[in-house]
Amino acid sequence: MSTSMDVTDLVAAYQTSKRNMVVVDKVNFSLPKTGIVGIAGESGCGKTTLIKVLYGLLEPPLKVLSGDVIIRPDDKSELDNLIKGQEAVEKWILADIEKYAEE
Repeated sequence: MSTSMDVTDLVAAYQTSKRNMVVVDKVNFSLPKTGIVGIAGESGCGKTTLIKVLYGLLEPPLKVLSGDVIIRPDDKSELDNLIKGQEAVEKWILADIEKYAEE
């Protein structure tokens, strides 16, 4: 089966003054070209961080320590959808931050 994304041994961390706090640890998966995929997990388990890494939204203190993310768009429209998805994720993350700031 052909895939649209392959993630191999992905490790990402937030750098603190004393150490790297690993929040995505050796993640591996492949996304099929068709279908729907969800990410589920407990609060604070790294779902948002994983999405940030996949979309390249790496701002300090977040950094990728190792691993590969390979994206294979079939055509320009798929690439356009990835860009629109990145914009949507940025808005979603900002809304999430604002929600927690209010609590």
